[in-house]
Amino acid sequence: MVDTFVGALPEAAVREFVGKLAPVASPADLLAAIGDEQSLLEALELEPNNEVAIATLAEIYVEKSRFDEALSLLGRIPETEATARVGSLARLRKANVETTNDLEVEKRLILLLDSVKADESARAEFVDLLRAFPIGDERIAQYRKMLTSRLY
Repeated sequence: MVDTFVGALPEAAVREFVGKLAPVASPADLLAAIGDEQSLLEALELEPNNEVAIATLAEIYVEKSRFDEALSLLGRIPETEATARVGSLARLRKANVETTNDLEVEKRLILLLDSVKADESARAEFVDLLRAFPIGDERIAQYRKMLTSRLY
C-alpha cells in the first residue's frame, strides 16, 4: 500500500514522504547508467543480478562477438522483450545468420516457413529472427501470423 499525504507537513516530513515514493538509485544502478563495460562489470560485482547491468553488458558482448558470455549473462535474469531480443541476436550471430539486412532476414523467414512445423531448430531460428527486428516492428505480427498458420 502506498503512503497517503494528509494536510500540511513540515519540510522534513515532506522529504521523508517523497523519499518513500521515489526509490533511490543504488551504487550499482549508478554504475550501470554509465554504460561502459568496466562500469557494468563493477555494477555486477556490487549486485550480481542487476538487470540493467546484465542486459546492457550482454548487448556489448554481442557487439564484440562474445556470444556465449552474453547468453550466460542473460540466463541470470528473467526474460523480458528486450533481453529476449539480445539473446536472439547472440544465437543468430553465433550461427552466422544475417541479422543486419532486413531483406535477408525476411528471405530467411520465408525459407524457414516450410520447416517450422516439423523442425524444432527451424522454429527456434524463426522466432529468433522475429526478435531481430526492432521491438514494435509491424512485420513481427505479420510473420507470427504466418508461423501460426503453418503450425496449426
